[in-house]
Amino acid sequence: LTEFDSGHFPTGELLKGKFDFSVAAEFVAVSYIFDHKNLRILSTIDLPDAIEVIAKKNSGISRPQDLKGKKIGLQAGSQAEFLLGEFLIFNRMNYDDIDVIGYSQVADFKDKFIKGDLDAVVVWNPFANDFKKELGANAISWNAQVSHPFYFLAFTRSDVIEKNPEIVKRFVRSLVDAEEYAKQNPEAAW
Repeated sequence: LTEFDSGHFPTGELLKGKFDFSVAAEFVAVSYIFDHKNLRILSTIDLPDAIEVIAKKNSGISRPQDLKGKKIGLQAGSQAEFLLGEFLIFNRMNYDDIDVIGYSQVADFKDKFIKGDLDAVVVWNPFANDFKKELGANAISWNAQVSHPFYFLAFTRSDVIEKNPEIVKRFVRSLVDAEEYAKQNPEAAW
């Protein structure tokens, strides 16, 4: 088991043959599936509501419309990029109204945000909570998902399914078992 900041990286590694399975948001699927015909979606594993726009009050931001003309950092190629566009539309803005700066990983822009080079960021938990904790009373945030969850998916490749159908079945079965356990034992599952 290898952990990454987002699903973009492990899915890329899955497609290179390094992993047999990965998990990522639906945006990653859309990003890869047209160029990688061997990518397979096995299951939806979550419908999270965890992506936030976090801004700094000392950047003159107290409402979403105050983001106009501001520098906003995010992980390029992630669900955050898509949801920022939706958030802007919902708040009667578009990408031309802001300065979006894309980074490879969340760690690449955390210090830039905290120390002042960025006015806002789009991140998910646990990063969102960490950023808000560091900013303290200077933080202001909004749900970037505009009240709808996105799909978090489990992936594999067609050759993994063909060569190891029993392992794939056991993997999917383990997801179903984990879901059942979480439903029956919500306190222990968290």
